[in-house]
Amino acid sequence: MEYLKRIINPSLNLISGLTKDKQFEFVSQNHHLNGREIYVSKKKNQFHFETTSEIIKGIQTHKELEFIRNDEYELKNEYESIFVKGKDILLNNIAYSESFQSKILSGAIYSYSDKKSTDKETNLFRRFIIPLESDKIGLTDFERRLMETESIRIFYLPVFINDKEYYLYERKHEDNNYLFIDSSHSLKINDFQKICFNILLSMAFIKGNLFHNECYILSFDSNEMDTPIEKDYFSMRTTVITNLPTFTTNMYSIYSDIIEYDDNHKIKPHFENNFLKDVDNFPIQQFSKLAETIYKEEKVQRALLLFVYGHNSSLEMRLPNYFVALEALTAFIVKSQKNKKQNLHPIKSSKKANDIQGKIIEMLKTYKEKEKLDDKDFNIEILTKKIETLNSPPNADILSESFTLIDYNLSPEQKKILKNRNSFLHGSFVRYVDSEDAFSEALYISLRVHFLIAVLVLKIVGFTGKIINYCSLWENITGKTVNENRMIKI
Repeated sequence: MEYLKRIINPSLNLISGLTKDKQFEFVSQNHHLNGREIYVSKKKNQFHFETTSEIIKGIQTHKELEFIRNDEYELKNEYESIFVKGKDILLNNIAYSESFQSKILSGAIYSYSDKKSTDKETNLFRRFIIPLESDKIGLTDFERRLMETESIRIFYLPVFINDKEYYLYERKHEDNNYLFIDSSHSLKINDFQKICFNILLSMAFIKGNLFHNECYILSFDSNEMDTPIEKDYFSMRTTVITNLPTFTTNMYSIYSDIIEYDDNHKIKPHFENNFLKDVDNFPIQQFSKLAETIYKEEKVQRALLLFVYGHNSSLEMRLPNYFVALEALTAFIVKSQKNKKQNLHPIKSSKKANDIQGKIIEMLKTYKEKEKLDDKDFNIEILTKKIETLNSPPNADILSESFTLIDYNLSPEQKKILKNRNSFLHGSFVRYVDSEDAFSEALYISLRVHFLIAVLVLKIVGFTGKIINYCSLWENITGKTVNENRMIKI
């Protein structure tokens, strides 16, 4: 059998080399630091620098140490040069030497390249690498394929976006884990970054953890990816570990407390038939569709970011986050399925609605003139805008419609939660419950909305299978008995 072949070890060795402490000369003819020695070391999620500068006469405003945002500054030694834009340099500490002959400077470097921007090539084969330390992405829940590396065969997840293939996998090197995304074709680095971000966000939606912090992008002139011709480093937003997946194939993690075994320590057939069937790996096609949809649709991307970041928020923040995500998904679904959209307006005829609104506005204008009211006491402009939305359907009906459009039947309780959307969105939900029950009630509702968001997203990409029902799984935390399966097929 023919396997995908990847050369990986040189990239891992290269990353190890890039993190070593180094000494450079600062090169910029128009900057005060030109010619100074600068020491660069790797710190968590960024590079750290230390240097000194000559003190200029007069009041010390430190203006001479400012870095111009879009200017590129070179750091070079006899072995290499790196180029850093002013916007990616943060000078965060200025002290003075004991003799007050020089300033002692330190700060952070958030991004750099080994090529000047004007010398960089446009289309290259790209490799994206995130150091995970002891974390793992875990591909066991996904439909996978085998690739052949220099020494062993490993699993990878192929991802197809705009008919182009990307390879997602992980490797261990010197006690650290690394996440890889390779392109199968040449493309611009900015486009590659966006694609990788959306692949990671797709993984976070399914697995619950969004791995970021920092990344390296190695660029090659051939698909073999042996020796890179460009190397870039980027500090990223903080990794989010929530351990709140929407999907899993690890049924032991779901049913460990109720699994029944026979005398031979095997799972009893009736349990396996009732709880373990219809549990398949997440399909490549649906994962690819998810990543592509997020890449193309800003509303869906924003919804998933709110969803994932909401997991770690307090319940007062989590519920509003979830409902904003729900509204963004609803807007996308309604727009993409206009042919199936129902007329939810209270007045079905738009002509009659416009006629009624026009008459109300004219009546208000007449009243204002008759009573000789000025704009301060009678703002007709604001009133007109309010009246123009008079025939808008209720938000709860719009939210419910999105589920109708994806052929999902809401339960009475789910409809009630959507109907009370304003209470949850604006944080006033706690007044509906006794203070001692507020936490468990809010948590329970958040888990219901979590499930509804998962349903919308997975139905958008055509997924069919079982997903986690936290209201059942976490009964002992919420204190509510729901009499539902912990995994529900959608």
